[in-house]
Amino acid sequence: FLEDILEEFPRCRAACGPPLTKSVIAFSNHAKTLSNAKMTDETKRIIVALIRTLATPGDCMLVFLPGIDPIADVQEDLEHNPGETSLQVIILHSTVPREEQDVALSPALPGHCKV
Repeated sequence: FLEDILEEFPRCRAACGPPLTKSVIAFSNHAKTLSNAKMTDETKRIIVALIRTLATPGDCMLVFLPGIDPIADVQEDLEHNPGETSLQVIILHSTVPREEQDVALSPALPGHCKV
């Protein structure tokens, strides 16, 4: 899927750098099921770069990650190292109270991309 995106959006390939294909293949080969998938630092870097590259104010983006730890890691990177577009990061996971997850159903904050 990431390769399809990169074919359509050359700016994503520039943001992710040359190790993208190797990282995606390694992640795919290791992720036999979501419960045992692991996310490497390089894969996390690529995911964060793609989010920042594709983020547009007023848009919403749904990102699937293999568990709460990778979700929290990506959230931390996005919130502590802001890019050009302000992001409203919302965690959707069974361990997060429903009230916090309900924010995902409302529009993005003005000038933000909701992730």
